[in-house]
Amino acid sequence: MNRTRVAVLSVAAIAVAACALAIAIGVAPASSRVPRSARRVVPTAVDPVVAVLSENQARLDAGRGAPRPGLAPARRNPFHFAERIAAPDARPTGRRGPAFPTAGTEEVTSAAPPIRLIGIAEDRSTGALVRTAIVSTADGLFLVKEGERFAHRFEVRQITASGVQLRDVVAAADVTLAFR
Repeated sequence: MNRTRVAVLSVAAIAVAACALAIAIGVAPASSRVPRSARRVVPTAVDPVVAVLSENQARLDAGRGAPRPGLAPARRNPFHFAERIAAPDARPTGRRGPAFPTAGTEEVTSAAPPIRLIGIAEDRSTGALVRTAIVSTADGLFLVKEGERFAHRFEVRQITASGVQLRDVVAAADVTLAFR
Protein backbone atom coordinates (compact mmCIF):
# COMPACT_ATOMS: atom_id res chain seq x y z
CA MET A 1 0.00 0.00 0.00
CA ASN A 2 1.15 3.46 -0.74
CA ARG A 3 1.04 6.50 1.53
CA THR A 4 -1.98 8.09 -0.16
CA ARG A 5 -4.12 5.03 0.32
CA VAL A 6 -3.13 4.75 4.00
CA ALA A 7 -3.99 8.42 4.57
CA VAL A 8 -7.44 8.09 2.93
CA LEU A 9 -8.30 4.95 4.91
CA SER A 10 -7.16 6.56 8.17
CA VAL A 11 -9.33 9.65 7.60
CA ALA A 12 -12.33 7.46 6.75
CA ALA A 13 -11.83 5.34 9.88
CA ILE A 14 -11.62 8.47 12.05
CA ALA A 15 -14.83 9.86 10.50
CA VAL A 16 -16.71 6.60 11.14
CA ALA A 17 -15.46 6.48 14.73
CA ALA A 18 -16.56 10.11 15.30
CA CYS A 19 -20.06 9.35 13.97
CA ALA A 20 -20.36 6.27 16.15
CA LEU A 21 -19.28 8.23 19.22
CA ALA A 22 -21.76 11.04 18.46
CA ILE A 23 -24.60 8.54 18.17
CA ALA A 24 -23.57 6.79 21.39
CA ILE A 25 -23.55 9.97 23.51
CA GLY A 26 -26.64 11.47 21.92
CA VAL A 27 -25.17 14.45 20.11
CA ALA A 28 -27.21 15.29 17.01
CA PRO A 29 -26.85 17.96 14.34
CA ALA A 30 -28.60 21.30 14.94
CA SER A 31 -31.12 20.65 12.15
CA SER A 32 -32.57 17.64 13.95
CA ARG A 33 -33.09 19.44 17.27
CA VAL A 34 -36.56 20.69 16.24
CA PRO A 35 -39.29 19.23 18.50
CA ARG A 36 -41.50 16.57 16.88
CA SER A 37 -44.65 18.62 17.32
CA ALA A 38 -43.13 21.47 15.30
CA ARG A 39 -42.05 19.26 12.42
CA ARG A 40 -44.17 19.39 9.33
CA VAL A 41 -45.43 16.08 8.00
CA VAL A 42 -45.36 15.85 4.24
CA PRO A 43 -47.95 13.39 2.84
CA THR A 44 -46.48 10.77 0.54
CA ALA A 45 -47.74 7.84 -1.49
CA VAL A 46 -46.77 5.47 1.32
CA ASP A 47 -49.30 6.97 3.77
CA PRO A 48 -52.31 4.85 2.57
CA VAL A 49 -50.25 1.69 3.01
CA VAL A 50 -49.17 2.78 6.47
CA ALA A 51 -52.79 3.52 7.39
CA VAL A 52 -53.95 0.05 6.28
CA LEU A 53 -51.09 -1.60 8.16
CA SER A 54 -51.95 0.38 11.30
CA GLU A 55 -55.62 -0.65 11.09
CA ASN A 56 -54.70 -4.31 10.65
CA GLN A 57 -52.25 -4.17 13.55
CA ALA A 58 -54.91 -2.60 15.80
CA ARG A 59 -57.45 -5.26 14.76
CA LEU A 60 -54.98 -8.05 15.49
CA ASP A 61 -53.99 -6.57 18.83
CA ALA A 62 -57.65 -6.23 19.87
CA GLY A 63 -58.51 -9.84 19.00
CA ARG A 64 -55.40 -11.43 20.44
CA GLY A 65 -56.98 -12.48 23.75
CA ALA A 66 -60.45 -13.31 22.44
CA PRO A 67 -61.36 -16.82 21.24
CA ARG A 68 -61.50 -17.19 17.51
CA PRO A 69 -64.95 -17.67 16.02
CA GLY A 70 -65.50 -20.88 14.07
CA LEU A 71 -63.02 -23.02 15.99
CA ALA A 72 -64.60 -25.65 18.19
CA PRO A 73 -62.83 -26.91 21.28
CA ALA A 74 -60.98 -30.20 20.90
CA ARG A 75 -63.29 -33.22 21.29
CA ARG A 76 -60.69 -35.97 21.54
CA ASN A 77 -57.56 -36.69 23.46
CA PRO A 78 -54.78 -37.79 21.09
CA PHE A 79 -53.11 -39.67 23.96
CA HIS A 80 -56.12 -41.86 24.76
CA PHE A 81 -56.64 -44.84 22.51
CA ALA A 82 -60.02 -46.35 21.73
CA GLU A 83 -60.92 -49.94 22.40
CA ARG A 84 -60.03 -52.33 19.60
CA ILE A 85 -62.95 -53.43 17.46
CA ALA A 86 -62.89 -56.99 16.21
CA ALA A 87 -62.29 -57.27 12.48
CA PRO A 88 -65.16 -58.59 10.38
CA ASP A 89 -65.04 -62.23 9.36
CA ALA A 90 -62.48 -62.55 6.56
CA ARG A 91 -64.13 -65.55 4.96
CA PRO A 92 -65.22 -65.13 1.37
CA THR A 93 -68.83 -64.42 0.56
CA GLY A 94 -71.11 -67.05 -0.95
CA ARG A 95 -70.23 -65.99 -4.49
CA ARG A 96 -67.28 -68.36 -4.73
CA GLY A 97 -68.47 -71.14 -2.50
CA PRO A 98 -66.74 -72.23 0.70
CA ALA A 99 -63.03 -71.54 1.07
CA PHE A 100 -62.24 -75.14 1.93
CA PRO A 101 -64.79 -77.87 1.34
CA THR A 102 -66.06 -79.68 4.38
CA ALA A 103 -67.38 -83.21 4.56
CA GLY A 104 -71.07 -83.64 3.78
CA THR A 105 -71.45 -80.45 1.75
CA GLU A 106 -71.88 -80.19 -1.97
CA GLU A 107 -68.83 -78.71 -3.62
CA VAL A 108 -69.26 -76.24 -6.45
CA THR A 109 -66.33 -76.86 -8.76
CA SER A 110 -65.22 -73.82 -10.67
CA ALA A 111 -62.35 -73.32 -13.06
CA ALA A 112 -59.13 -72.30 -11.38
CA PRO A 113 -58.53 -68.54 -11.55
CA PRO A 114 -55.54 -67.36 -13.56
CA ILE A 115 -52.42 -67.59 -11.45
CA ARG A 116 -48.92 -66.48 -12.33
CA LEU A 117 -45.48 -66.85 -10.76
CA ILE A 118 -43.84 -63.42 -10.52
CA GLY A 119 -40.64 -64.40 -8.78
CA ILE A 120 -38.86 -66.35 -6.05
CA ALA A 121 -36.90 -64.76 -3.20
CA GLU A 122 -34.28 -66.64 -1.21
CA ASP A 123 -33.21 -65.82 2.36
CA ARG A 124 -30.04 -67.32 3.81
CA SER A 125 -29.77 -65.08 6.89
CA THR A 126 -30.75 -67.85 9.34
CA GLY A 127 -28.23 -70.30 7.90
CA ALA A 128 -30.88 -72.41 6.19
CA LEU A 129 -32.26 -71.57 2.76
CA VAL A 130 -35.82 -70.22 2.97
CA ARG A 131 -37.61 -69.50 -0.30
CA THR A 132 -40.58 -67.18 -0.74
CA ALA A 133 -42.73 -67.32 -3.88
CA ILE A 134 -44.27 -64.16 -5.27
CA VAL A 135 -47.57 -65.18 -6.88
CA SER A 136 -50.18 -63.05 -8.63
CA THR A 137 -53.88 -64.01 -8.82
CA ALA A 138 -57.13 -62.18 -9.46
CA ASP A 139 -57.36 -61.67 -5.67
CA GLY A 140 -54.02 -59.87 -5.47
CA LEU A 141 -50.31 -60.38 -4.99
CA PHE A 142 -49.16 -62.97 -2.44
CA LEU A 143 -45.79 -63.66 -0.81
CA VAL A 144 -46.02 -67.30 0.32
CA LYS A 145 -43.73 -69.95 1.79
CA GLU A 146 -44.01 -73.73 1.78
CA GLY A 147 -47.05 -74.98 3.67
CA GLU A 148 -49.03 -71.73 3.49
CA ARG A 149 -52.48 -71.30 1.94
CA PHE A 150 -53.49 -68.29 -0.13
CA ALA A 151 -56.34 -67.00 -2.33
CA HIS A 152 -58.79 -69.19 -0.38
CA ARG A 153 -57.92 -72.17 -2.54
CA PHE A 154 -54.20 -72.86 -3.03
CA GLU A 155 -51.68 -74.53 -0.73
CA VAL A 156 -47.94 -74.27 -1.43
CA ARG A 157 -46.38 -77.73 -1.54
CA GLN A 158 -42.82 -77.00 -2.72
CA ILE A 159 -40.78 -74.01 -3.89
CA THR A 160 -37.74 -74.73 -6.05
CA ALA A 161 -35.35 -72.42 -7.85
CA SER A 162 -37.24 -72.95 -11.12
CA GLY A 163 -40.89 -73.00 -10.03
CA VAL A 164 -43.60 -73.64 -7.45
CA GLN A 165 -45.83 -76.68 -6.88
CA LEU A 166 -49.29 -75.86 -5.55
CA ARG A 167 -52.30 -77.90 -4.48
CA ASP A 168 -55.72 -76.56 -5.53
CA VAL A 169 -57.85 -77.67 -2.55
CA VAL A 170 -61.15 -76.75 -4.19
CA ALA A 171 -60.53 -78.75 -7.39
CA ALA A 172 -58.27 -81.32 -5.63
CA ALA A 173 -55.61 -80.92 -8.30
CA ASP A 174 -51.90 -80.18 -8.38
CA VAL A 175 -50.70 -77.06 -10.18
CA THR A 176 -47.13 -76.31 -11.20
CA LEU A 177 -46.03 -72.76 -11.84
CA ALA A 178 -42.83 -72.04 -13.73
CA PHE A 179 -41.18 -68.88 -14.98
CA ARG A 180 -42.27 -67.77 -18.44
